[in-house]
Amino acid sequence: MNIGQLDRRIEIKQIATAKDEWNYDVTTQSTLASVWAKKVERLAGELVGESQLVSQNRVDWVIRHRTDLTASMTIVYDSNEYDIQGIKELGRKEGLLIHSELRDNA
Repeated sequence: MNIGQLDRRIEIKQIATAKDEWNYDVTTQSTLASVWAKKVERLAGELVGESQLVSQNRVDWVIRHRTDLTASMTIVYDSNEYDIQGIKELGRKEGLLIHSELRDNA
């Protein structure tokens, strides 16, 4: 892996659930790590599905190898949130390829 291509600073966020003083579930989001990444655009545009337009923006991220990532986490870059769709190991623990999709906050 050419680490010189890891030119974007991203934050990996995880969701945690705790109980408040009335025993209700409270969901919080905390930063697991802030890492350097390479951004690879995969698909951006609108697709027609079942008689409707669906906007999609899929992005792959390449980072150094970690063992603490899951598909339930999100990536924050440039004030945008990306939901992790899948994680693939590159080489022999050289890095990770993270498939993600831009979260629609509308």
